[in-house]
Amino acid sequence: MAKLKIKNGAAIIPEGTEHIGEKAFYECEGLTSVVIPNSVTSIGKEAFSRCKDLTSVVIPNSVTSIGEGAFRYCKGLTSVVIGNGVTRIGEHAFNGCEGLTSVEIPNSVTSIGKDAFYNCSDLTSVEIPNSVTSIGEDAFSACRGLTSVEIPNSVTSIEEGAFSCCFGLTSVVIPNSVTSIGRSAFYRCSGLTSVEIPNSVTSIGKDAFYNCSGLTSVEIPNSVTSIGENAFSSCCLTKIIVEEGNERYDSRNNCNAIIETESNTLVAGCASTVIPDTVEEIGESAFSKCSGLTSVVIPNSVTSIGNSAFYECEGLTSVEIPNSVTSIGKSAFCNCSGLTSVEIPNSVTSIEESAFYQCKGLTSVVIPNSVTSIGEHAFYGCKGLTSVEIPNSVTSIGEYAFCDCTGLTSVTIPEGVTSIGKEAFAGCSALTTLTLPKGVKKMPNAFRGCTGITTINIPANKTDYYKKRLPKVLHQFLPDNEEKKKKLVGIQINGIEKCLEARDENDDCISMFSRFSCDDLVFEVDGKEYNIEDFEESWEEFDGIDEVDAAEFFEGEDASTGILFSNKASCVFNIELDEDEVFDPQKAQVVCRDFIYPNDTDESMFVAFVYDGVLYSDICIETDKGYDEEQIWPISDDDDDWCDDEDDEDDE
Repeated sequence: MAKLKIKNGAAIIPEGTEHIGEKAFYECEGLTSVVIPNSVTSIGKEAFSRCKDLTSVVIPNSVTSIGEGAFRYCKGLTSVVIGNGVTRIGEHAFNGCEGLTSVEIPNSVTSIGKDAFYNCSDLTSVEIPNSVTSIGEDAFSACRGLTSVEIPNSVTSIEEGAFSCCFGLTSVVIPNSVTSIGRSAFYRCSGLTSVEIPNSVTSIGKDAFYNCSGLTSVEIPNSVTSIGENAFSSCCLTKIIVEEGNERYDSRNNCNAIIETESNTLVAGCASTVIPDTVEEIGESAFSKCSGLTSVVIPNSVTSIGNSAFYECEGLTSVEIPNSVTSIGKSAFCNCSGLTSVEIPNSVTSIEESAFYQCKGLTSVVIPNSVTSIGEHAFYGCKGLTSVEIPNSVTSIGEYAFCDCTGLTSVTIPEGVTSIGKEAFAGCSALTTLTLPKGVKKMPNAFRGCTGITTINIPANKTDYYKKRLPKVLHQFLPDNEEKKKKLVGIQINGIEKCLEARDENDDCISMFSRFSCDDLVFEVDGKEYNIEDFEESWEEFDGIDEVDAAEFFEGEDASTGILFSNKASCVFNIELDEDEVFDPQKAQVVCRDFIYPNDTDESMFVAFVYDGVLYSDICIETDKGYDEEQIWPISDDDDDWCDDEDDEDDE
């Protein structure tokens, strides 16, 4: 049927019409009412979809099927009468009819399709006739105004998400005919205070009652043989009972938990759970979002704590992990913001990804020497953590492992560590002292934004090893416009004070590893401030440069880092020679360049150095003409590849 013109907001479909075609009245603005004659037997796909002004509709008894999305997004529709000839309400039929307050479903209907009444947010009640055998996926999902629903004993299954996010739903009666409650069937029905599961039910799907925060008790009948993950997670349960005679599950010793009998796995617990000493595993999400849980004693029969086992138990302040536990799963204690301390037993070999993520109240943690790896995000955002001892057994620290631990003041990386993941300690702004081991080969931006670091300790016999790597390390400490100081920041390496970072007149971050332009630069060395003013285009204008005594960077080396002041990505080096050595400007230039660019490169850069109070530049050496701007090839913003995230694979 072609689109019809609407007069005065009404559409009268002529007698004799048998079918209203696909999108016949699609997006007909101004359509407020429609008269459907008794000759019509079917309403096609999206026939009245998006008729936002349509307020009511009467579907005659002659109609047997309502097509997919037939009245979808008719947001002004407040009431609908469905004739008793309709046997099926199609998928999305009334999806998004937010103004719909009532609907009469006749006894002729046998199935309600997927998303049929999805997001009918003003619908307060619905009576499902006993002719209906199946309620489709998300059929009444997001019907936030729905307060009660009666499911007839003709229904055998409640499909996935059927009543999910029905926040106003306070009670539901599930008849004895139902054998399965689908995944997320009552997900986030936060107003639901009670539910009775009949002994006909054999399976409860994943997330079936997830975040039903008003639910305080649940009884599992002896017919249930399968309970999905997170089925009762985030519920404020205080009482859990498994009916005696259930062959798959039990709640032994009145423990207020659901335990899988054969595997001795605790699959669901609550605030009043007492874990029996026969339990061997705490299952995935067993106590997830259990806000009433304040403390838990894990018996020494437990060997494994599953993924997200105590996820977001914000009230949890203490936990005792016995020596029997060998693995702590991903996100096991994630977002347990009330947890203040934890002692990991020496039976644990790895701390998995996000295990203690965002445990903001955590002030101390003991990592045993049995642990060999610390996973990604393991202690991310533990802002209260002030110190951590990483044992010698650890060989790798994962990406973001201690990122944003803003209270952490010092860290010693043990000798066995060979890999520190991306931004592992990024944003640890209170970190002042860093001790690096001898064998780290990967450290991409591991300490980015650690602006408080003043002391770096490296092994005395590893200066050559770090000579190539340290510029990458130092570059990570530059602040992200947090400190509003126009000066260089000193840093101490093995007891020797060095200059690291500066800000220009626009308060932009500049460093010995980046381009900048500055007419007036204030910098500090060994507590003394220096000024270099009125920089033009001649080196001769630098009076007093011989006052700067940049201490030797590596003992026994010719070149040492000094003061950054050029506007061409340059660095000043103080050259110190042994008594029997002769100063060679060309050699000094090569040494300086090799320090800044440890790898071979075709890029041209500008190096300056001081010997015996005289300032030298590589341009002076190469041309004997002094500084000539046309001969300088400044490094482009895209060429700072020595401080990127690429792994340094050089051998020791």
